[in-house]
Amino acid sequence: NNVTSMANCPPTPDGALEKGINTKNEGFHVDNEKCLLDYAANVLKERDLRKKAALTIEAYKLWEENLLPVAPTEYEERKSKSHIAPEYPGRPLNANTLAPGKMKSLGKGRSQASRIAMVHSFAHIESYAIDLSWDIILRFHSKEMPPKVALPKEFYGDWLKVAWDEARHFTMWADRLLELGSEYGTLPVHDGLWQSAMETKENLLDRLGTSQ
Repeated sequence: NNVTSMANCPPTPDGALEKGINTKNEGFHVDNEKCLLDYAANVLKERDLRKKAALTIEAYKLWEENLLPVAPTEYEERKSKSHIAPEYPGRPLNANTLAPGKMKSLGKGRSQASRIAMVHSFAHIESYAIDLSWDIILRFHSKEMPPKVALPKEFYGDWLKVAWDEARHFTMWADRLLELGSEYGTLPVHDGLWQSAMETKENLLDRLGTSQ
């Protein structure tokens, strides 16, 4: 069995316990990804945002070459505990997460500091967009989840393409931060996007309604 629980993984980002997040389900890591759900589990577990984006781009390339099935064989699926979406995705340990209402204004981009703040915010949004796209794939693949129907392959392909696009955007904004003499994690961030998504974690149709 090449599925291993990350029992010794770093702690959940600051503030998670106060927000009522279930830190017991932090996700699993899968060695040697063999299917789309393996990639979903690993991307959502990954704390390094560059690696998160790189894994996404790698998965999309394999998918486009028709080399990546959605799920493992029935036998492997019965053995696996990895294909369960986490309550909170892997995020950088240096990220200072604040409540959305406590975030400072980004300014209008007229100063270097304001430009860095704006680009940092764009990179942050794209990084969570990667997680949210993969979360839909992993969380709702089971027919046990409402609307309790088998989802077509096109559904997974569409959301993987979204994740791929967000991964490219994140990489571009992260590179721009470096050009400005900064990097992701130097400024506070919030997890409002993820919190909103978790309000619809029990029903795919509700989630899709908030993703428009």
